[in-house]
Amino acid sequence: MDTPETTFAREFLPNEAGCPQFINADLIAAAPELLGALVELVQSAEYIYRSHGNEISGTFKLWQDIVRAQSAINKAKGIK
Repeated sequence: MDTPETTFAREFLPNEAGCPQFINADLIAAAPELLGALVELVQSAEYIYRSHGNEISGTFKLWQDIVRAQSAINKAKGIK
């Protein structure tokens, strides 16, 4: 969720200041927490893959973890 400052920056910087790209300090601050969650998801996916091999249930669970990891990446990038 954006803070009021981030919302202001996203509207003001590109439109009024002519600065279409900027660094979001909130995203930088959240990066270690998001990275930790992503590492856990990847480790879980690797474990499931090694544990279940070609089993349908293992493959399905692996895909669920991959989708969750992609969702975490999108959240870190601010993509909805």
